[in-house]
Amino acid sequence: MGKKSPSPPPPPDPVATANAQAAANLAAMKTNFRYNRISETAPGINISYQRDWEGIPIHKVTTLGPTQQALFDKSQSVALDLANRAGQLVSGVPTTPFTYDGLPSQVGSIDMSSLPALNAVALNTSVDRSNSARDRVEQSLYNRSASLLEPGFARAQQDLEQNLRDRGIPRDSQAWDYEMAQLSRNQNEARQRIADQAVAAGGAEASRIFGVDLQAAQFGNQSMQNQLAADQVRRQQALSEAQLNASLQNQARQTGATERLAQRNQAVNEASAAVTGRAALPSYQLGGIPMYSTAAPDIMGATYRSHDAAMQNYQIQAQQANAQAQGIGQLAGSIIGAIPFSHSSFKEEWAVASPVLDTLVHVPIGTWRYDERFADRNRHIGPMAEHFRDAFGVGDGITLSPVDVMGVTLKAMQELAEKIDRLEQRLAEWPSSSQETANTNSTKVAERI
Repeated sequence: MGKKSPSPPPPPDPVATANAQAAANLAAMKTNFRYNRISETAPGINISYQRDWEGIPIHKVTTLGPTQQALFDKSQSVALDLANRAGQLVSGVPTTPFTYDGLPSQVGSIDMSSLPALNAVALNTSVDRSNSARDRVEQSLYNRSASLLEPGFARAQQDLEQNLRDRGIPRDSQAWDYEMAQLSRNQNEARQRIADQAVAAGGAEASRIFGVDLQAAQFGNQSMQNQLAADQVRRQQALSEAQLNASLQNQARQTGATERLAQRNQAVNEASAAVTGRAALPSYQLGGIPMYSTAAPDIMGATYRSHDAAMQNYQIQAQQANAQAQGIGQLAGSIIGAIPFSHSSFKEEWAVASPVLDTLVHVPIGTWRYDERFADRNRHIGPMAEHFRDAFGVGDGITLSPVDVMGVTLKAMQELAEKIDRLEQRLAEWPSSSQETANTNSTKVAERI
């Protein structure tokens, strides 16, 4: 029996961990407050703290000596006088809403309709590419060349017919039809050549006419573009002037508004200056007090680090267990792979294979040798795994399965056998007299050649 698979450690309870960390933080904070809030005494001033039942400071008490108390009372009296003066000045603060009446209006946009308009231009976007001139040239050249060839074609046909009769070849025989078809092909090729020449000449003429029309269209477009550019310059100048005038008007409006606000705020500024003075406690430089800091223990970090260590130990154990299982699986796979299980009871999703012979003809077959990563350094012959996979859609493109190679070979042999059967059947159905006539005519044609 193998070892039992390891189980992962349970994760930390986030709520309990967070509560423990919060309690530790609170305890550290209270400790710091107890040790760092101590009473202080200096000439004329005493600072003390009232504490709760845990010793935590909850109230700071500052006590002044007679001289310092008198100075504080005097500053309070001065502050009260200034407040009264500010109340008198407030009566002069304007209460009416601020207005921009009388100032230049704000220009937010330029009236584009007042600018010089751009005259619409119609550019030539296409050139007439009709094929009338090309067709005329092609037809004229072809007719002239054909008029020179056709009489010769007729004479050649008459001469060939007379030659065949003189040689005893009957009309409508295979040899007669072969010679006449050969003559017809030669004449048609000649006609095609003069037609191609006519097409080329027609294309050249059409290109020449198109070039002339294109130059004329480009000249006209350039003239209209020059006119459009001049109109755009005039319009841009007018727009720049309008933008400058708008900017000057807005600056004048802003300057006037700034002056009005300065006059309006004068009384407010005077009242604010009167109330800037206020009573303040005397400032004293007390002696340096040592500060203590107690940090809370990192409970959350320790908890999660402990869990991480347990998880790492679990992963190591799991990897060891997986390695053992994989070794057993590989051993079993090697044993099973050596046994050719091919009975239908071991298979599923069976379907008739598609034709492979025509595809197999194009699969590269070469000789090769394994590289230095393999102990086998002998030369071999066969296809590449990726070519085999791309051609037949089976395999992983890295290894060649003997089952797949055998299956493709057997399928190709079946198709080849069927093709041989069809050829043998066609040869058996071919008439013996037709075969002899064909052989005789072929021999005569070969001797004449």
